[in-house]
Amino acid sequence: MDRIEQAIRRAKRNGQQVAVLTVSLDALEQLSDTLGSAVAEKFSRAMVARLRDRLRTTDTISMPEMEDGLGFSISRLGMEELVVLLTDLHNDDNVTDIIQRLFLKEEEPIEVDGNEVFTNTSVGVSVFPRDGDNVEALLGHANSALREARQQSGRNNFQFYAEDMQQHSKRRLRVETELHRAVKRDELVLHYQPKVDLMSGAIHSLEALVRWQHPEMGMVSPGEFIPLAEQTGIIEDISKWVLRRVCGQLRFWRESGFPEISVAVNLSPVEFRNQNLAADILGTLEEFALPTRMLEVEVTETVAMQHLDAAQAILRTLADAGVMISMDDFGTGYSSLSYLKHFPLHKLKIDRSFIMDVTEGPDGAAIVSAIMAMSHSLGLRVIAEGVETEEQLRFLQDLRCDEVQGYFLARPMPRDQVGDLLKEHTSIQQLVQAHGYGMGVAGEDGMDSMLPGMIGVLNDLPDR
Repeated sequence: MDRIEQAIRRAKRNGQQVAVLTVSLDALEQLSDTLGSAVAEKFSRAMVARLRDRLRTTDTISMPEMEDGLGFSISRLGMEELVVLLTDLHNDDNVTDIIQRLFLKEEEPIEVDGNEVFTNTSVGVSVFPRDGDNVEALLGHANSALREARQQSGRNNFQFYAEDMQQHSKRRLRVETELHRAVKRDELVLHYQPKVDLMSGAIHSLEALVRWQHPEMGMVSPGEFIPLAEQTGIIEDISKWVLRRVCGQLRFWRESGFPEISVAVNLSPVEFRNQNLAADILGTLEEFALPTRMLEVEVTETVAMQHLDAAQAILRTLADAGVMISMDDFGTGYSSLSYLKHFPLHKLKIDRSFIMDVTEGPDGAAIVSAIMAMSHSLGLRVIAEGVETEEQLRFLQDLRCDEVQGYFLARPMPRDQVGDLLKEHTSIQQLVQAHGYGMGVAGEDGMDSMLPGMIGVLNDLPDR
């Protein structure tokens, strides 16, 4: 803080700018959890040393106004955060250029105690005098920008502070504060969305989707509160609540004479840090006297990227006990075939972003067709989510997709409506059976006749 104060005084005299960068080292928490705090500490020190070296050797040829080199200092703010101070700057372009050169390039891994650790940083930036004229304001605004950067998808993101972040930050702070009380206040509700068998139109399974009905803020979007719950650790309490509510509902339907049905719950990558996760899930099923086949768990590819070994063991335990395992949002991450080989999967869900494109041109159709052919060859059932039009349904039927989920057939609904639907869902059956199989591109020969054409289209696609 003293260095920032000195830099501000000098910048006022010289008519220059000062940039404060807060840098989040996203690997530190995982390192601490898996290899211990001593290894995380060594990684943090190694990262500081690397940044110092890179800042000392920053290419100033493209920034001729920095004749005396770049002025900087680096401070550690707790275990997971660094603060970088850049001084004697002339404009924002200098800051952007430095960040892109130092933080956003593909980096070599840092080796710590024989472990190779790949860095992934998020950076928030505030600039004097535009974003504040004192230390507290600059640090606070840099932290606000950092929170925005961490919300972006992909690796290595940075964000400059902007005025509207203040309002967003206040909303975020309130949501985070209220979220801690949401479970205790019984503000969470479950909706269920049917997954429809495309051969018969029957509903054999549902997906449980958590919603937050706040008494003042109204219905808070899962896209807003789930990432916050994952960052703060509240996701574990929410998931336990969801699992118990699902099991209670399944037992009620079973005892009331409804046809047996399974329900899928989503597991966050954060939860796989809990070594007892499988035992906790199986214990809850036993408590409610439910057969394991009535529960499905859905995981994303992020689980494989962040917790491969732990996820393998946990999912194997669940699968061996009879719980169904689905890979959710397939195609939005690395989509590595090795994940499918290592995990005990029963189902694969094609992400809605691909389903949206199937009727828009040959590229989208070819990608979905290829994913489906690969999945079936591996013995996996395929679920297409986000089906919203008749054309999409026809296309998926012609490809022999196993199940579909989406607004065209049924929206997420409260438990009472689900009960009514399970008693009488002839409208959905009629809608599915009205189209039937063999009406479109696949024809009577199914996927075999499509593969040569699909491969040709895929070979012609641009690299991406």
